[in-house]
Amino acid sequence: MKKLLCLLAWMLHALPATAQNFTPPTEKLPSGPATIAGRVDPAQAGISVADVEVMLYALQRGGPPGIAKTHTDAQGRFAFEKISNAPDITYLVGAQFEGVPFPGERIQFSDGKLRHEATISITEVHGLADAKPPRTLESTLQFERGAQHWTVTETHQVSNDNAFTIFVPTPNARDSILRITLPAGASDFTMPYGVIPEGVDQNERQIAFRGPLYPGKQEFRFSYQMPLFEGDSRFVRRFTTSTEKLNVLLPSSGIELTSPALTARGTQQVGPHSMRRFEGGALTANADLVLTLSAPRARQDPQALKLDEVRLVTSRDGIVLYCNEEYLLYVEGDQSIAGTSDTPLFRTKLPAGASDIHFNDDTANLGLNLGPDGALTLSGPIAPGATQLSISYSLPLTTGASEISRRFEFAIPIFSFYTEDNGILVESERLHRRRPVASEQSIYQRFEGFQVPASEEIKIRLTPLAKPQPVARWIAPSAALGVLALALVGLFAPLRARERIDVAATEPALSQARQERELVYTAIRDLDEDYQTDKIEESVYRASREELLAQAGALLAEERSAALTPASEMKPNAQCPGCATPIRDNDRFCTQCGANLHATRDDAS
Repeated sequence: MKKLLCLLAWMLHALPATAQNFTPPTEKLPSGPATIAGRVDPAQAGISVADVEVMLYALQRGGPPGIAKTHTDAQGRFAFEKISNAPDITYLVGAQFEGVPFPGERIQFSDGKLRHEATISITEVHGLADAKPPRTLESTLQFERGAQHWTVTETHQVSNDNAFTIFVPTPNARDSILRITLPAGASDFTMPYGVIPEGVDQNERQIAFRGPLYPGKQEFRFSYQMPLFEGDSRFVRRFTTSTEKLNVLLPSSGIELTSPALTARGTQQVGPHSMRRFEGGALTANADLVLTLSAPRARQDPQALKLDEVRLVTSRDGIVLYCNEEYLLYVEGDQSIAGTSDTPLFRTKLPAGASDIHFNDDTANLGLNLGPDGALTLSGPIAPGATQLSISYSLPLTTGASEISRRFEFAIPIFSFYTEDNGILVESERLHRRRPVASEQSIYQRFEGFQVPASEEIKIRLTPLAKPQPVARWIAPSAALGVLALALVGLFAPLRARERIDVAATEPALSQARQERELVYTAIRDLDEDYQTDKIEESVYRASREELLAQAGALLAEERSAALTPASEMKPNAQCPGCATPIRDNDRFCTQCGANLHATRDDAS
C-alpha cells in the first residue's frame, strides 16, 4: 500500500493545484458497466513493459475514494473492468516502474460512454550523476493574509533537459534536485492536497526534493506560514538553489512591498483573486531575497462589512443533500477590517442536522471558525473590496419530500437557491423561480428572494418526482445537441411552470399530451429568446424550432384524438364560447383553445 500511496501522491501533484485535501482510499472502485483500458508506452527502446504495476484511483463526489491495481501483460496492456461510468467520478491512472511513479491521465466518462483508452508513458530512470543538471527556470512567491498568519506559497518551475527521469532513491541533502531553506519563523510546511510524497524530505527549515523529475518542465509547489505582523516586517528567504527568474505576488490591497531587486509589473489573476505582480532577475545559489513588507493595522469596524448575496447550491444523491453555501461580502473603504472572538464581524448557524462541514483554505484564512454550538463566526481580517466565503456541508433527507430551513441573523439583499435538476420539485413561498443555469455537467433550477430581513425563516420544500419523459425524445440527432439544454430549461420556466404544476394537481382531466405540449411551447419561447440574444447560431435555431413545432403539432393531434367522443355524449349546441368547438358536459377546458369553460359557466350562471 505504501508504494500505491506514493504513486497516488505524484498523480495528484500532476493535476492543477486545488485547496482540496487528499483522502486516503479505503474502498474498492465503484462498480458499473464501463472499462478503462490502455497500455504502458516506453520512451526508450529496451524498456520492458511486461508486469508493470498500474493503479487506478477514483475520486467520487460525496463518497470515499476508491483504488485498485493490476499489472500489464507482455505487450504492456492493462484493463480495469466493471467500473462506474458516472460522469461525476474522476479517475486517475498511473504506473510504478523501477520504483518511480509515472502519472498517466485524468479520466471522466461522458454520458453513456462505456470505454476509455489510456496511455501511460514511462522512461528510463537515472540519478543526478548521469544527468545534465536540472535548471530552475522561474520561482514565484505568493503572499496571502490570514486571520492569524501569512501564508506563503512557492512555485518553482524546474526543467529536465534529459530524455530520462531523474530520481535520487535515498535521502541525500547534497545530491538533491532542489534544496530549500525556509525563512526564520516559518511553520506548517505542506504541499498540494496535504500530501508530502516520497522524494521530498523535510528537516526543520531544510527541504530537499530528490525527484522524480520527468523530462521537460515540471512544477514543484509548497506552502508554509509566517507570523502575522502589522507595520513593517523584514522577510528573508535564502535560495540554496539558483533560479533564472523571480516573481512575487501580493494581494491587491492590505500589504505594501519594498525591494530594490523587484519591479512592479501590474496584476495577475490567480484563481478568483487579482494579485499584484513584482518581477526580478536571476538569483545565484545561496543568495538572499530580502523583502520589506508593510501591513496596516486592521480597523475594528463591523459596520463597514456589507453582505451582497447568499447563495445555496445543492445536489441530491439518494437521501443525502450536498450543500455549498456562498457569502458575497464587500468591505467599504481602503483599510482591512477585523472582529474579535467576543465581537465577530458576523455570526450564522447552519441548518439542523448539518454534517461533514468544511471550508477551503481561502475561507479559513479569513478567520471563519465553527464553534461548539454549531455557529460559524467570522473574525477577519478582511481586505477592502469584494470577498467570497464558501462553506460545504451535508444534510440528511427522507425518501419522500424534505424541507430545508435557513434563518440568518442579518438582513440579506439577495438569497439565491440552486439545485441540480435531477427530477426534484422545488416549492417555496419566499423564493421566486428564475431561469435555470447550466454548468459543464448539470442544469440547475434557480430561485431568488429579495430583501430578506434578519431572522426571517426561508423554507424550501424538495419533492422527488417520477422520472419525466424527456422533451427532446422526438428531436432529430442533428438538432438534439443544440436544443437539449433549451428543452430542459423549458421544463422549469418562470411562473408558468408553477401554474402548470398547480393545475396538474387540481385538474386530473388534463391529459399527458396537453402537459407535454405546454412544456414544448415553453421550450420554443426560450429558444426564441436565446436566438434573439445571439446565444445560438441561426442554423441550430431554425432546425431546433422546426423540430419543436412538429412535436407540438403531434401532441396537439394526440390530444384532439383523445378528446373525440360519440355525439350522443355531447349536449346539443354545446360549444366553446371562444372557438365554437363542440364540448361535453364534464369538460372544464376547451380541447381546442384551452379556454376555462368552468369560469364561463360560472359567469353565465
